[in-house]
Amino acid sequence: MLSHLWFFSRLRPELRCLITFRSMFLYLGFTLATSACLPLDSIQPECFPEESCPINFSCVEGRCVEPKSKVSHIYLNCLGQQGCYDQLVGLNFERACLFIEQPESLFAVPFSFDQARENYAELSLALEKAPIRASVMLLASQDTMERPCPNTPQEIRQKRFLESCEQEQGCLLRLRTLTIPSEKVLASEPLEIRFDGSDGQCIESIWRDDLIFEERCGAMDLDCDGFIDEGLICEDESL
Repeated sequence: MLSHLWFFSRLRPELRCLITFRSMFLYLGFTLATSACLPLDSIQPECFPEESCPINFSCVEGRCVEPKSKVSHIYLNCLGQQGCYDQLVGLNFERACLFIEQPESLFAVPFSFDQARENYAELSLALEKAPIRASVMLLASQDTMERPCPNTPQEIRQKRFLESCEQEQGCLLRLRTLTIPSEKVLASEPLEIRFDGSDGQCIESIWRDDLIFEERCGAMDLDCDGFIDEGLICEDESL
């Protein structure tokens, strides 16, 4: 028995596993056991239905595995109008995060806001199952933020990143969640995630509650909704 304990202690850390003894008997001086093992290494840690895997990993047959990646294009052209970016910079804007909800996973990744508003930002996303839900949040600089975006499903849920835009999150502006059907996710071409409406406006821009902006004549999009001077009668337009 001691020799077997020594043998297990000599295993490399990445090969150690939890052993559930179902039956034990003595045969030819050896202790035998049936076992069910799950790796404990950091690359493929064990997982259970009630406990989520780390970011970008899914729980498959008791192990956290990284799904296949899919090239995805993020479009935020509606935030490219003159005046919008300057408004955000004045509010200490620092980064943009894309939130992805799948049937069995939830994660957030940073992306280039400049690329997304001028053309599109390209990401390689871990998409395992469809349909998916996607949302975008623009965040201000925060000294307490160790990573560009929330790092775990628990943090995303606890701080309600999918439901609100609040100061404690660092949120400045949030775009309404999109539902992307299975056929688009499973298609061979890059996945297009567009937050632009049919006429160029954002599908919905939600500012943090304490931030209120109103348009004024000046050919600028001060409320970052994709429209310039909407609802106003300006001198240049009345001529």
